[in-house]
Amino acid sequence: MMGLTKKQRACLSYIEACWQETGVPPSFDEMKDHLGLRSKSGIARLIKSLEERGAIERIPNLARAIMPKRAANISILLPAELETRLRLVAATANVTPESYVASIVRDRLAIPSDNPLKATQE
Repeated sequence: MMGLTKKQRACLSYIEACWQETGVPPSFDEMKDHLGLRSKSGIARLIKSLEERGAIERIPNLARAIMPKRAANISILLPAELETRLRLVAATANVTPESYVASIVRDRLAIPSDNPLKATQE
C-alpha cells in the first residue's frame, strides 16, 4: 500500500474511523460530505484507486461493502475440533485457514437480501 495521495489517505482514514466507531463503512454520500467533494463520482474514483493499491477490499454488488485491509484481521476462537477440521479442509483446498474462512464469509454476504434462507438451504 504505497503512494497514496492526500485525498486517498483522508478517505482511507475516514473509512477506518467509521469501521472502528460503528462497525460499518461510510456511505458514498457520507464520504463525499466528509472530504468536501461535490459528487459521488469523485468518491468512486478514490475507492477504486484504494482498492487497486490494496488499501481496501470490496464485495461487488453490495452497498457499503468496503473493508480496510487493516480491519480485516479478526480473531475468532474456535473449539479445537472445529479448528482441526478447518485446517484440514483449508489444506485440502491449498489455502490458509484464514483465506478459507474469508471465502465462506464473502459467499454468505453476497446472498441477496430478499432470500435470507438460501444459505441454509444449500
